[in-house]
Amino acid sequence: SDLGAYPNLALYSVGYLSGATSTVMSRAGTIRNLNVRISATTGGNYVVTVTKNGAAQSITTTANTINTLSSDVVNSFSVIAGDQVSIQIVTGVLVQAVVVWSVDFTY
Repeated sequence: SDLGAYPNLALYSVGYLSGATSTVMSRAGTIRNLNVRISATTGGNYVVTVTKNGAAQSITTTANTINTLSSDVVNSFSVIAGDQVSIQIVTGVLVQAVVVWSVDFTY
């Protein structure tokens, strides 16, 4: 089963965004294969990390070029029913961008 693409996240300021979108897991399984695209060439990095219950997990990637896929297909973590999965974005650039992301969920 696949969680698919989550809604776009509009980023308007320098700094840190966490938990803007999230999902509560309905069953136990594994999260893997983070894919990220950004809507602008930023001149800097958008570091995107998947979180579980607010804690950063090992799945992370850095995006910095418009419409170029940035991925982490190596790392994964397990979830149980009731865990909340979201993303954390850290950036230090002043360029507004939309970040689109997806992960795979297998059970």
